[in-house]
Amino acid sequence: GAGKHQTPIWSPNGQYIAFVTNQNDENFIWTIPAQGGNPVSKTNLAISTSACELLKWSNDGKKLYFKSGQLLKTIDLNTGQINEVTLPSEKLTGAFSISQDESLIAFVSLDGEKQQLLVYNSIKDELIEVTEKGDVDLFPALLPDNSRIIFSSNQNGNYQLYITDFV
Repeated sequence: GAGKHQTPIWSPNGQYIAFVTNQNDENFIWTIPAQGGNPVSKTNLAISTSACELLKWSNDGKKLYFKSGQLLKTIDLNTGQINEVTLPSEKLTGAFSISQDESLIAFVSLDGEKQQLLVYNSIKDELIEVTEKGDVDLFPALLPDNSRIIFSSNQNGNYQLYITDFV
């Protein structure tokens, strides 16, 4: 159909694909059977005029994690209700990674012009500082072992990939 379709992700069971459609500067989340069929809108109203990116389908298949502007949100696929994921930082850059078991969320926090890579452990309600404030840290990706993270940073003046332990 009409609009720009983007950020597709697979459901945990591989039976569905979720994606965002941007039409007339409004974003809508849809799902469609992986083998084809009619897409189903999961939002009744446009969720945001800001950038929207699907990040992860929950393991139980009931919700989607997505980035809306600088915020991390979820949508309940049965009700369409959207909730903001509360993280212990006031200034977010919109860079997120969610662990496979959904217990950890890596994100970049902004303090003035200084960025810092953090990991929030939702089980322990613990905030882990991965990098010092100052470098430009981007694109965090948690590794499946839940103890390491890979990210891009300009620590040496040029953007390079770094991998580090955080537990």
